[in-house]
Amino acid sequence: PSGTKTGKPRRAHKPCRSIAAMTADPAKFNGVWIKDTTDGDMTDFLKFNNVGMLMRQAAWAFGYGKGVSRARNVFADGVMYEEVLVFIDKVGWWFLGGRSTLDGSRQKIAMFEGAPMIPPTMYWVESRLTDTGLESDLFTMGGERHSRAVRSVSEDGNTLTTEITIFDGDKEYKIKTTHNKSTEETETMPALEDLTASCPVVVSVDVPEGSTYKKSVISESLEEYFSSPEQCLDAVVKFFKETQPQGDEKETSLEEVSDTEFIVHITNQDDSKAAKHSKVDRDEGTVTVTYKIGDDAHVDFFFRVHKDPVRVQVSNTFPNEDQILFESYMWAQKVLNGILPRSK
Repeated sequence: PSGTKTGKPRRAHKPCRSIAAMTADPAKFNGVWIKDTTDGDMTDFLKFNNVGMLMRQAAWAFGYGKGVSRARNVFADGVMYEEVLVFIDKVGWWFLGGRSTLDGSRQKIAMFEGAPMIPPTMYWVESRLTDTGLESDLFTMGGERHSRAVRSVSEDGNTLTTEITIFDGDKEYKIKTTHNKSTEETETMPALEDLTASCPVVVSVDVPEGSTYKKSVISESLEEYFSSPEQCLDAVVKFFKETQPQGDEKETSLEEVSDTEFIVHITNQDDSKAAKHSKVDRDEGTVTVTYKIGDDAHVDFFFRVHKDPVRVQVSNTFPNEDQILFESYMWAQKVLNGILPRSK
């Protein structure tokens, strides 16, 4: 992964044997999983994550997400793509996550488990398939060991069990959770290419100091894909110009206003109208996209292409800070999935 050598953790284990040699079938982890039981040292774990008493009591009262929390996994070509359901009451919900190669190598990931109660955090992860199941060791970005998780699937393929050990100095907290595989037709897995977690580049929730935006996300270096920031900005502009109908949208049409401004007009399934107004500032390396319903501006999204190295930063103007972060992360992955080759 990208990043300096300073602070990288030592390997906790040697890489496992080849995936083909494992008795654990990775395809059994595929699907949508609904939280069932949570047992163990949850109070200590939440205190470890600086969750206050009232929030801890609320989490307990709601069964730690029993019947509500969801995870969806897809295993393909030695890579596990994982997303967890994150929701804000009366605001919205998102499936957010990323990907990791199951070869024991160190990789950077954004962890959304427990968000927004537990803030999303960047970690190093080492994941591997063993005879026991799917094992993952997490380390802080400074190299300190954080936790270890072992996941396994029942013989009938319907129950996912996760056993977690959290390391807090000389203390250890242990948690065991189970998830049941969803059989609802409305919760079938989307195609791999439709998962935002299939984004081939890590998106970080740790933004450099001095950022223009209060809450935002930023990609790792894109110099493997683009020879200049200008080329990257052109790709972002092209992505928004070629926007296709999504979700409840029925059709879209492009209006070129000027060399630096364009509008994508949207007709929804109920024939209501909306639009995405985009303005390009090549000197600043930005694309500002304003989503309008009728004549009313609903939200602004900011896409900034950085230099040295080439990276894409995303923020927006939603009023809720958690929503700003979640929407920015989702749209960063969407745009990167749209502008980067799938073969990488």
